[in-house]
Amino acid sequence: MRHILSIILALTSVIANAGLPGLRDTLANIIGDRHVAVAMISSRGDTITAGTDDFIDLASVMKFHQAAAISRIADFDTLVSKKITVTNEDLRRDTWSPMRAAATTVPFDISPVELLDYSLNMSDNNAADILFAHFASPEVVDSIVRRDYGATNFAIGVNEARMHANPALSRHNKSTALDAAALIYRFFTADTTASATLVKAVMARNSPFGRERIPAGMPNSAAKVFHKTGTGFTAPDSTVTPVNDLAFISYPTATGFACYSLAVFTGGLRMPEAESLIADISRAVYTAVIVNESLSMNAAASVWAGKKTSTDTGIYNDDNSYTWGDFITDAVFEIIDNTLEHR
Repeated sequence: MRHILSIILALTSVIANAGLPGLRDTLANIIGDRHVAVAMISSRGDTITAGTDDFIDLASVMKFHQAAAISRIADFDTLVSKKITVTNEDLRRDTWSPMRAAATTVPFDISPVELLDYSLNMSDNNAADILFAHFASPEVVDSIVRRDYGATNFAIGVNEARMHANPALSRHNKSTALDAAALIYRFFTADTTASATLVKAVMARNSPFGRERIPAGMPNSAAKVFHKTGTGFTAPDSTVTPVNDLAFISYPTATGFACYSLAVFTGGLRMPEAESLIADISRAVYTAVIVNESLSMNAAASVWAGKKTSTDTGIYNDDNSYTWGDFITDAVFEIIDNTLEHR
């Protein structure tokens, strides 16, 4: 509560705009004339976009789409127990691959959940292509995400190997920011299958990658960030297209937890500027959300007295406990830890 109050006192301009209603203008001022796409969806029913509505290359954000699709076609036991043999041919040297760097002997066996950990948390390109080869091609991933998650304004068409052979093909993996924000929101709040739960548990693991992007906008907060970064190819002028981050964020409230999704996609910026911009956007969104949360609590104080109101969003149990927060159980974490910590 002290943290929330300090934000409110320090940012009176945001309060004057009543939190989220003024967020679109705040984001527009941050973005300026840069090629940036932003979208956020909150558990309180807010959907806010800013910047361009254009498609932007996903880069490695597409690995989240891949993981979501795999969770629809592979059961929990398969993801944890199946063994996939990795050969020298699978470990391309012209691409980013912490898995290749960690390999002491080749060939070796690895489980799908370990590959997902490399792909989602370390953005390993070889791991992603092995998953494409053993579970679903890019085209199949595209069709599953459309069928099962209702996404429409995106495309997945090429794997990492093809993109690195011809960077121009990167445009075949693309999305609007709003479509990506809607996808990760649906995945975390509506998909309660065991396989999806496993993917969420993998994404809950701390990763050293992308800390200067969306997580940097909420330092020392109680929020939990599940995110997937994407970074494109560097042009001769040192600009990078794209520099992206896609996240699902949960945060504590007086009655449990609430959440929002956030997509920030940038193009044509140098890396330091892009990451700083993503952090600034994340900070503005988080601040507006927390301010709005405080205003909502003040306006609905009867909830603290145990009374349900029309402002409830359907994400709470009857006892006001938070439903989606139950998706990662201690048992799942134990399986993840036992599977991955031996590396």
